[in-house]
Amino acid sequence: MYKAFIFDMDGVIVDSEKIYTEAIYNVALKEGFELREEYIYNFTGTTHEFTWENIKSDYNLSKSIKEYIAEMFKEVGVIKEAKGVEAYPGVVDFLKRLSAQQYKIAIASSSPLNAINEVVDLLKIREYFDILVSGEFFEKSKPDPTIYLETAKYLGVSPAECLVIEDSHNGVKAAKDAGMYCYGFIDAKYPTQDLSLADEFVESFDEIKLNEGSK
Repeated sequence: MYKAFIFDMDGVIVDSEKIYTEAIYNVALKEGFELREEYIYNFTGTTHEFTWENIKSDYNLSKSIKEYIAEMFKEVGVIKEAKGVEAYPGVVDFLKRLSAQQYKIAIASSSPLNAINEVVDLLKIREYFDILVSGEFFEKSKPDPTIYLETAKYLGVSPAECLVIEDSHNGVKAAKDAGMYCYGFIDAKYPTQDLSLADEFVESFDEIKLNEGSK
């Protein structure tokens, strides 16, 4: 019997993958080189530190990882101010349905906690979550399962009692290695990640049926 839903944030609750992809691309351009979208998408679901450690190594960059992350967040701010932040269609109604059926609900995201707080407040959905968990709390990033195992502990449930919604290969692998049931969330606007480890695939929250054995 499932008792908890755990959401990734970027690319599941909020359509922010394109914002970070554009921000990383812009930082690279200012450094004098161009990154392919496919390369940037390889880091979907990981921490910003992991992303920039790899870019710095692959392209022999001179600045510190902290400097590149700071530059990226400046770009993110500019993009958000210009374009805003949007929740995926149906996510708020889905959270209401979960809350009404008394599921425990959490976010387990590789994003920094301040970014998670910003999103839930902008979308006015904080009331639905029992806990918000950031990858910055842990040494290892997704696909390591630690963030999901610890989130289950915070919620007071076993991994086998958790349902996860993820949009990235790294996130799905983390959830499955934690022993959780995982939905692979597909957005047709973006290049398809390898979500083959997921138990089911959905393109909208309406496809997740709560009364068909989920609880």
